[in-house]
Amino acid sequence: MTRRFIADFVPVKDRTVASAHFVTSGAMGMAFGPLLASLLTDVDFKMGMVSVNRFTAPGFSSFILN
Repeated sequence: MTRRFIADFVPVKDRTVASAHFVTSGAMGMAFGPLLASLLTDVDFKMGMVSVNRFTAPGFSSFILN
């Protein structure tokens, strides 16, 4: 779907750069995603009524980063 978006909306002269950025961001996500998850395994605290622990911390961090 992203490659189709690049083909439809990116000018011909910039398609190689856009495709390279897409591949690079995917590779970085695959590298840093597990790293971030491993760093969040020791998290355990409460924010009001919400408990943040090793199971919920990756979801909260994804929400904050997005």
